[in-house]
Amino acid sequence: MLDNSNDDNTVDMIQGTATAAISKRYADKSAINDIISYYEDNIEILVTDELSSASNKMSIFELIRKTMDKKVSYGVGLFSAMIDGGINPIFSVVLANLLNTYSIPDRNELLKSSRIFALYVLLIAAVSGVSGLLKYFLLERASERWAVRLRHMGFGNALRQPQSWFDKSENATGKVTTILISDTESAKILIGHFAGNVIIGLVSLLGGIIWALIVGWQLTLVGFGLIPVLFLFSELEGYVLQKYELKQKIATETAANEFYQGISSIRTVYSLSIENIMENKFHEALQKPFLIGSLKEFMISKKCL
Repeated sequence: MLDNSNDDNTVDMIQGTATAAISKRYADKSAINDIISYYEDNIEILVTDELSSASNKMSIFELIRKTMDKKVSYGVGLFSAMIDGGINPIFSVVLANLLNTYSIPDRNELLKSSRIFALYVLLIAAVSGVSGLLKYFLLERASERWAVRLRHMGFGNALRQPQSWFDKSENATGKVTTILISDTESAKILIGHFAGNVIIGLVSLLGGIIWALIVGWQLTLVGFGLIPVLFLFSELEGYVLQKYELKQKIATETAANEFYQGISSIRTVYSLSIENIMENKFHEALQKPFLIGSLKEFMISKKCL
């Protein structure tokens, strides 16, 4: 009688364990479905194939227009960058007039004019501080949020790709991981830090040109004669650097994929005692992006000289 009771308890325990395992499996499946449904509900999923992969490529402006959700904040940040860029030529004009007041012979008129332009300098400093703060905060915040959203979209798209998509060498796990992390970080820097500085430079340049034309248009036109030469060399340098940047990006993705393959297969590596082989293979993969980066930095250093 006691043995039958123990057998019943054992059967109940086994059934309970099996039920718990089945429940856990369905719970895990439900969690996976929740993740996938999140991307289906909130993010556009693009299932690519060989014919449509080329058509999914888009420019940075189109990508921002379709994927950025904080366009208003980003626009205000760009407008603040324009104000910050216009501060430099305005400050130059005010400072020139402030220094010019020292040539006024009348002491009372000198004090009056200098105080007015000194207040202008304080006002410009306040506007520059506020615009610089808004530019930095809004652009960095919008770009950071955009980068996170791109990572979500990329991960959601990867979840929906067919198995054949992952079998291609260009879609290896290490390369996809590098793209989701590194490329989105580069895109964030591009639209956050770089775009703001470009706008500041362009507005400052435009303001300086206008002021130079007002002061002395003859000498300004003489200076314009060098612009085509500078533009030609800048375009040539940009073309060469872009080629090196693309080569370094591909080489870095290949090295990251080698690292991922070694770590993901670490048990096989240990069992076959091929640690040195994998280490040498990864070291060789790192040499190519290092050499390309060295050449690129050499060209950049020549530009600085």
